Parts: sequence; C-alpha cells; structure tokens
Amino acid sequence: MEEKRKLKRETKRKRENPSHIKAVSIDKISEYKQFIIASKEEKKLTKKENKLSKKLKSKKQQNKLYLQSLRCGSREINSKSNILENNNNNNNNNTNLVYNSARNYVLNK
Repeated sequence: MEEKRKLKRETKRKRENPSHIKAVSIDKISEYKQFIIASKEEKKLTKKENKLSKKLKSKKQQNKLYLQSLRCGSREINSKSNILENNNNNNNNNTNLVYNSARNYVLNK
C-alpha cells in the first residue's frame, strides 16, 4: 500500500513539475517567432520573384516572336516590292520592244 502511495506522490509531483519541459526565456521565444515570420515572408518573396521571372521570360519570348514576325513581314514586303520592280522593268522592256519594233517598221517602209 505504501508503495502505491509513493508512486502516486511521485506521479503527482511529476505532473506538477515535469522535468522534461525546460524553461525558455521570452527573448528566445520572440526570436523564434521572428525567424518563422521571416522565413514565411522569404517564401512569399521567392514565389513572387518566380512569378515575375516567368512573366518576364514569357514577355521576352513574345517580343522575340513579334520581332521575328516583323522581320519576316519586312522580308515579304521587300520580296513583293522586288517582284513589283521586276514586273515594272519587264513592262518597260516590253513597251520599249513594241516602240522599237514600231519605229523600225515605220522606218523600213
């Protein structure tokens, strides 16, 4: 019986003053809280940075594609203008040929 009483007293004492729990100063607790808050903010910032970098990359790609399309468009315009010049030159040559042949016909008559 006395052993049971001793065990009860010991368990009661342990409950009241647990030895495995150590006292921590308030400064350490506040320091730990600040550390947790800072790490959360850092995670948020890195997420924002990642989003912004993705947006930047996509905008850069869009700009590259746009510039490429402009270059292709200018090539097409240049090729079309070259074709028009060639057609113009051919027409001039044809009119010159007709004019020369008519002149020769008149002169030979």
